[in-house]
Amino acid sequence: MIKPYLFKDFYNIFNNNCFNILKKDLNQLKHYKIKNLINYYLPKKKLSIFDCGCHKGDFLKKVGLSKLKSGFLVDPLDFKVIKKLKLKNFKYIQKCIGSDLKKKSFKIYSLKYPEWSSVNDLGKKSIYKKKYSKFLINKKTKLIDQTTIDNELRVNNKKIDILKIDCQSTSLEILKGSKKSLNKKKFNIIIVAINLSEFYKNKKDDLIKISKLLETNGYELVNLANAHSGTLGKLDYDFGNFKIWTFDAIFVKN
Repeated sequence: MIKPYLFKDFYNIFNNNCFNILKKDLNQLKHYKIKNLINYYLPKKKLSIFDCGCHKGDFLKKVGLSKLKSGFLVDPLDFKVIKKLKLKNFKYIQKCIGSDLKKKSFKIYSLKYPEWSSVNDLGKKSIYKKKYSKFLINKKTKLIDQTTIDNELRVNNKKIDILKIDCQSTSLEILKGSKKSLNKKKFNIIIVAINLSEFYKNKKDDLIKISKLLETNGYELVNLANAHSGTLGKLDYDFGNFKIWTFDAIFVKN
């Protein structure tokens, strides 16, 4: 449940960051997508990307494969994205990613939807259990190395155009593992998946904490996008109770 006081903080974030594009009229954004926003802030540019939770390369396709120059792809499950998408100058990292270096138990919950896999547990209140239980299997657990963004970029002094994070309700932990990179403002745009509903046991993304962390490091919240289609101003929500499920929050370097 989203606490009432969060709405005040949520509004203050928008207001303090001059988030007028949402306050004026969300409907005017219905034809625009993440790639349009990226082209606005980074025009006529080949892009370097650090993709946390690359899965099958869906985000790369949203950006446009012809726009890609180089990057890092992080995912415990290897879907051979570099080969299938014929990417050049990309490094695949088959690890979990978080706030520190350690071994983590990585759970696979569905064969049909392997993107539901996570270091987090499923609880009784999980949306996956309540609405999509027919797709769940008896979980399979793997012990996987966990890395951090700072660790992977420790010998890379180049700027990264886009940092994208979509790792099943662990966004804040991943950002905490990138403090040095954030402090150096290594990223031009940061796109963070936000799960406001409980997909995992006692685990939701805290938009307020994430926004404050990024704002402290010189990043401004400029828009929200549908987590699946990439359409700006569109959020996924439960049609039964109208609670927001998930969306992508987009931050741009000041």
